[in-house]
Amino acid sequence: MITRRLLGFFLFVLYILAVFLFNILPLGFVEKIQEPLWGEFRLDYLAHALVFLPWIFFHLCFPTIKKRRWFVVGLMMALLIEGIQYYLPYRGFNMYDIIFNVVGLLMGYLLFTGLYFKLQTYLEGKK
Repeated sequence: MITRRLLGFFLFVLYILAVFLFNILPLGFVEKIQEPLWGEFRLDYLAHALVFLPWIFFHLCFPTIKKRRWFVVGLMMALLIEGIQYYLPYRGFNMYDIIFNVVGLLMGYLLFTGLYFKLQTYLEGKK
């Protein structure tokens, strides 16, 4: 029987693999989403934010790690991915990618905190 924690860990591993593959493999559609959408803003910046949005939700799989420490691990992951891209000839290092990775982490953190607070308030009202 698969426990929730084991299932969560498995989903986290799949998520990490997907994030690395999305950011490291030479994907054909990357050139299309790197065209400026509005001024200097490109669609791939939004993609970077959305990719890191669920990071904080996986904190539930690792309850012994504090949320702040988990957030720092997410920051290090974002920096690692961009650092790897710096050395790949078919990918490029972009400071805005790091910024939007962090924006995704922050949005996920705020969303998680808000949902947790709402759920806690709801459950306290049920008592």
